[in-house]
Amino acid sequence: MISIRTALVVASYAAALAIGWTANGWYRDSVALAERDAVDAAIAAAMGRESRIAESVESKLSELRANERVRTVRVPEIIRQPELVRVCLSEDAISSINDAVRELHDSTDAK
Repeated sequence: MISIRTALVVASYAAALAIGWTANGWYRDSVALAERDAVDAAIAAAMGRESRIAESVESKLSELRANERVRTVRVPEIIRQPELVRVCLSEDAISSINDAVRELHDSTDAK
């Protein structure tokens, strides 16, 4: 039969093996968690940077669109005002300017 001493030695080796196996699992889990946290932080930083860039691009684009609308809308208004049309320009100049404005609107409407 197996002596008590031999049984205790075998049991202590088995316990040491189980404890080592468990500690190794905990260590690998903590390393994987640290890697995942680092990746998540890098993604969050990149998303923040991209959001700031997108905001500045959108603001500049909206400003450009607003300026473009003002230009295309205000040109006909200025030319069609009666004070400017009849006082400053001759009839031939008025008709040529109005033709140019109509062509401009036709070309922008086609786009």
